Amino acid sequence: MEACLQIARVREDWALECESLLMNYMQRKGGRPLTQQEKDEFIVDQFLFADIRLSCDPCLPENVQELDRVKLQGRFYLQIVDIANISANHEQRKEDTSNRMLKLCLTDGSQMVYAIEYSPLRGLSTQTPPGTKILVEQAEVRRGLLLLKAVEVLGPSSNPTLEQTAKLQSEVEEGLKQSSVQLVDLDLSDEERDTDPAIKHLFYSPSTKVTRKSQQEQETKQNGIPKPQAATTKNPTPTQSNATSFKTNLHNPTAAQANNTNYKTPYNPPAAQTRVMSYKTQQNPSQAQPSAVSYKPQQNPPHAQTSSVSYKTPLVTQPKIVTNFPFTYLSLVEAQLTTSSVVCTFRFKAFVKSVAAFAYANGYDLKVYIEDGTRTLLVAVAPQYVEQLMGVSCAVFKNAMEVDIARGAAWVQTMQLRLQALEGLMTIRFQPSVMPQLEICEDFTAITAKALRERLLR
Repeated sequence: MEACLQIARVREDWALECESLLMNYMQRKGGRPLTQQEKDEFIVDQFLFADIRLSCDPCLPENVQELDRVKLQGRFYLQIVDIANISANHEQRKEDTSNRMLKLCLTDGSQMVYAIEYSPLRGLSTQTPPGTKILVEQAEVRRGLLLLKAVEVLGPSSNPTLEQTAKLQSEVEEGLKQSSVQLVDLDLSDEERDTDPAIKHLFYSPSTKVTRKSQQEQETKQNGIPKPQAATTKNPTPTQSNATSFKTNLHNPTAAQANNTNYKTPYNPPAAQTRVMSYKTQQNPSQAQPSAVSYKPQQNPPHAQTSSVSYKTPLVTQPKIVTNFPFTYLSLVEAQLTTSSVVCTFRFKAFVKSVAAFAYANGYDLKVYIEDGTRTLLVAVAPQYVEQLMGVSCAVFKNAMEVDIARGAAWVQTMQLRLQALEGLMTIRFQPSVMPQLEICEDFTAITAKALRERLLR
């Protein structure tokens, strides 16, 4: 047992159970006393055979996936969950090539961590079975990823249960990208990022402000009315805010106008001036051919009488946004989220884009990326909502991962399938110095649809 204690944090209950197994082994040998070497070999074999969740306490730093440019001091006893050659194509990832680079999924019994073969690792290959125990020493961490230059392979577990269930766990954890976590992590939507650069300026160009300014200057010349001071680049008009906020709105083509009660520019059909049409196209390409329902307010526009009426009163410097009913957009509240010093809650019509991290050592800790068509946001999922997705409490799940791994992994798969299809009205709670939290996701009901229609018809 001393040899095991020198390399790992052996759990006391497992050590007692191992001693009991040793006594039974001696009885099966006819009561013959074993030499110290035979005892050590038996204990080491049991240690390698056992699941690390049952035999050892966690050894890695908490939230190791959030570390960057850090060297882990000391030795760490880890178990291989899965291994693949990421330098090869998908069909050959379980084969060793001349220029291989192994990617390992490792666990210390509490959390998963990914590692890269930074230098050739002797003793490891794509055929190394799951459950194999290794010692990692003085490993560098980059964005939550371990860079391995040398490891000590202690040996395979020869545990068929580990080899089967470890593969299942790896599939559950595959694609979880551990990275440095920002409290408010907003990013562009996939649609904007993937748009062909040759035509991107038609939809997402920042020249919207120039177009709007040119439009106002033209109207000023025609009407002889000075341009209101509120329409400056430092305090954009409501129309400018809408053009920036709803450039990739997939779900509601008219939401850009509906969310802004100060929207003054009437809709111009395709035959309108080129300058105005270009600006409307930047909000959403689908508005070029509006439906009668979507633009019902524009058929009888209350603001289309004369442009001079609109300019008699100075424009509001900031748009009046309907934020809570039935939902708003991340792009509309982006500035508020990054500067707010109070707790606030918003509802977004969004979906889960991907899973970022999952842990359960100290309670459910699930982080996902959500997207509403305008922005992507990293959020933490409320533990009580994770319990709904999982179907069991964290205590029950944690116990299953210790005594019945296959059952626990099945619950994780159930949660993952639900996350893949999770879309609806998401209530997100924002609090200073805390990652945004997804409280609940509700279905889009008839009441919500009616409320949205009323908002569009204002």
